[in-house]
Amino acid sequence: MRRLIDQVRNFGKNSINEDSKGLWANIQAKKKRGESPAKPNDDDYPDKKQWAKLTNEDSGEVRESKNYMFWENLKTIHHASSQLLNMDRSKIDEIVENGHAWVVDHISTVSDDIEEVYHFFQTNINDSHDDEPKI
Repeated sequence: MRRLIDQVRNFGKNSINEDSKGLWANIQAKKKRGESPAKPNDDDYPDKKQWAKLTNEDSGEVRESKNYMFWENLKTIHHASSQLLNMDRSKIDEIVENGHAWVVDHISTVSDDIEEVYHFFQTNINDSHDDEPKI
């Protein structure tokens, strides 16, 4: 529990170097900086061993979806949300009031985004007889 509170306190700080965050985090950071994706033979392009480990290709596991990262990110959001909801609210309030009001903005943004995605899929699944997807 203490480790999770420390992570919340340090969220957004550059205390962890990019390499220790993992390949997907590095890819996302590169996109955010506006850099083009690495190409084969580039120094930062993952080798076959890294890619196999990341995608579980070496385990023989068959992906149930082409959108693997969508589902993994959704599971991460669910897990983190559950953990946050189980934390001591008075301690969370104290941390927020002690100079970390930015977390409220982040939660608000995530909430808006998740709700928008939810309604998009709900509309498109319920109206699947239509030829055009709703936007």
